[in-house]
Amino acid sequence: MAAILVVCSHSWRFRDIGFINNEVTKADYFYIGNFGALGVQLFFCITGFLFFKKILKDGLTIDWQAFYLSRIKRLAPLYFAFCICVFVIGMSVAGVSSVNSQAITSAAKLLTFGFMGTTFSIGNYNSGYITPILWTLSYEWKFYIAIPMIAAFISTKKSSLIFIILSAAIYISLSASDNFNIWVFFLSGGLAAFLERYNSEKISFWMKPVFYLLSAFIILSSFSHEIDKYGVFRALTTTLLFISIILAKPQILKLKGLVYAGEISYGIYLFHLMIIYLFNSIASCFLKGIPLPGYGVLSLVAGYCLLVSLLTSFTFRFIEYPFMRKP
Repeated sequence: MAAILVVCSHSWRFRDIGFINNEVTKADYFYIGNFGALGVQLFFCITGFLFFKKILKDGLTIDWQAFYLSRIKRLAPLYFAFCICVFVIGMSVAGVSSVNSQAITSAAKLLTFGFMGTTFSIGNYNSGYITPILWTLSYEWKFYIAIPMIAAFISTKKSSLIFIILSAAIYISLSASDNFNIWVFFLSGGLAAFLERYNSEKISFWMKPVFYLLSAFIILSSFSHEIDKYGVFRALTTTLLFISIILAKPQILKLKGLVYAGEISYGIYLFHLMIIYLFNSIASCFLKGIPLPGYGVLSLVAGYCLLVSLLTSFTFRFIEYPFMRKP
């Protein structure tokens, strides 16, 4: 669901290549950005939940070498495949003759998971259209780097809860001067992991209506101009929503289609802007300058989403999965 929200947030980019339609794909639909931010926040919550849960279970006995190797095998193969595609597109647009030391340096920076840059430049080509989503990956890796230190702090149940609550309180208080809350969502996942240990059928039963009410509230609030996408309000509501998901375990999220979408979500997140770029580049040859009606644009969006799902199913099967199943 988080990946789908991010895809929806970028749907307005359809008008950037050859199409004219200000009714459906208008770039200033602010709520689209709100949905995308929610998707990113849920990604961070999931990361925090999974690895705080591992820390609470294994503590300092975690095999750190195996842990980091598993992270590299899970994230690096598809990321490097994505980078190769970016390089190929860049060279096909700018021409192989444009390859110089500056382009090689730009390519090397892109390979660092966003730590040294999120764009590839060669000649007059810049990949900013298809690589803006890479900024989140550096936060993921910084969190992974911090996990051994976190494990040392929360070696007991009591210290874990104190750590999570104090960290969240300090961060939220500091956000008065900086409304770009990112790290708090990892802590939200950690709090959910802690609370899950005390979950029961009774708690799960009562949390189900909370999940649906919170979902409706967050969706409706996203249509407000007053919402700060990464502010305190969104930090609190997303935290409560994620905790309700973990405790309620709603059946709707167990549908086979959504479960499979979850498996290929990394590919969806990485490749969806590249696919829309290529899809539109081809389609615009036939529809350039044509003011499509609303249903026409929505049909293109549906076709694009289907194409994203199909292509990322292949990248999962042939790039991600082989590395995931290796010991």
